Amino acid sequence: MPISLYRKWRPQKFSQVVDQTAIIKTLAGALENNQISHAYLFAGPRGTGKTTVARLLAKAVNCPNRKNFEPCNKCQSCQEISAGHSLDIFEIDAASHRGIDEIRDLIEKIKFTPNRAKYKVFVIDEVHMLTKEAFNALLKTLEEPPAHAIFILATTEAFKIPPTILSRCQRFDFKRIGSYQIQKQIEWVCQQEKIIIEKAASQIIAQNSEGSLRDGLGFLDQLRALTKNRITKQDAEFILGLTSQKAVLKFLNLIFSQKVKESVELVNSIFEKGFELSQFIKLSIEEIRKIMLVKSGISLSDLNLDEEEKMKIAKWIEIVTLKDLIKMIKFLKEAEDYLKLSSLPQLALEMAIIEIINPKDSSNQIESKQNDQNQNNDNQTEKDSNIEQNNSGKTIKTPNISSDQKVKTAKNNSVSEIIQRWPEVVEEIKKENSSLSALLKMCVPIGLKNSKINLGTKFKLHAEKIKDKKAVLEEVMARIYQQKYLVECQIVSSQNNNIYQQNLEIIKGEEQKQENNLTKDALEVFGD
Repeated sequence: MPISLYRKWRPQKFSQVVDQTAIIKTLAGALENNQISHAYLFAGPRGTGKTTVARLLAKAVNCPNRKNFEPCNKCQSCQEISAGHSLDIFEIDAASHRGIDEIRDLIEKIKFTPNRAKYKVFVIDEVHMLTKEAFNALLKTLEEPPAHAIFILATTEAFKIPPTILSRCQRFDFKRIGSYQIQKQIEWVCQQEKIIIEKAASQIIAQNSEGSLRDGLGFLDQLRALTKNRITKQDAEFILGLTSQKAVLKFLNLIFSQKVKESVELVNSIFEKGFELSQFIKLSIEEIRKIMLVKSGISLSDLNLDEEEKMKIAKWIEIVTLKDLIKMIKFLKEAEDYLKLSSLPQLALEMAIIEIINPKDSSNQIESKQNDQNQNNDNQTEKDSNIEQNNSGKTIKTPNISSDQKVKTAKNNSVSEIIQRWPEVVEEIKKENSSLSALLKMCVPIGLKNSKINLGTKFKLHAEKIKDKKAVLEEVMARIYQQKYLVECQIVSSQNNNIYQQNLEIIKGEEQKQENNLTKDALEVFGD
């Protein structure tokens, strides 16, 4: 049976481990100085080399012909460990052997001296999956193990391990492997396997491996089976469900040109062709990140870009601010989260497009309408000369009301109070139902009568979805406002569109206050 690439090309020496220099250097020093600990904890994301380094350490401590810190890979002990046949190396998967009985069996094995090797090495993978009772059984042995025993605990979730266990181990945190290092390793494996691969294809595989070399080699395995040892960029995009970079650049160009209709049509076209929208969002965010880096002062030549990308980014940095880019990433990340729960995947990205593009236009329109309305009010005031009639038919002058007083009066009505705390409602609902929270960002309270709140929305679909989840919304509102309200959602008409737009701006203002600190911190990191 053919061996998968990640198993075939697993490092057999410490020097072959990719992008974990600090860990290898520390372990090498311990081996050279014969300062081996009785317990280690290897923590970090999947596919970053935890089990590989554990096996190398097991080899190194038992190799009689070790040179400095590297195992010889020729002696009987090294070969048995490499083949997985050693009687003194025990690998346990805690995900499937997590109970106290398995740990008691392990403790029994510890008592006996090694068969051939110098040390018995116990590698417990996914150790965070052990039960509380199993951890307690393991604790005493970890504290006072026999001189011939070494424990190596591996986990992707170190925060789940009891502090009493952590305190008895030397901890090593494995980091995600850089895309460049993964790309180079993939190209090296291709060279060994006589696979012809385009540089753009290896780059795409590396970028989508999420820091896991094992995932990258897994993708390469799939591509080799599909393409018969000749891999192009198009092949990589197909197997990973990715859209082309040109589609991403076109999408961002439409966004920066504020073309809502064309942006939505492009998203639907991508979806109908069967591409993964989650991957499309990730690629878009990655491209925005590049723009942000260049905007903050990094040279275009320092980034791995093709000519078309360079031209586009050079143009875009002239028309966008860092604040715009940060907001775009925020909206796209929200769309990515909503995508996981939505029955209409393209809706998530459509909403993000409207959020990103429309606020600029709508705020200008609202400001213009408000100016016109204020002008009309001023004209009317001059005509009336602040004169009112009382019941007796006499006229009396009333004092002018300042704008500050008008605002204060407006804020005292119930709808305004509801609007001001609306972002709290949306944020609280996000904890219980993220898809409902995303919908509510496009819905605005536009009226209140007899404890019934009218929500306005532009889309019929949104109104129907909120109607289905009305009970959840009403429950959260009761907690926030300390009063029970009923909710009714309706499509915004021409008669109440002005109220909808004005209230939407007030809500956005409240949200902006909450976001100011986050944006300020980000701008301090990237510069003005």
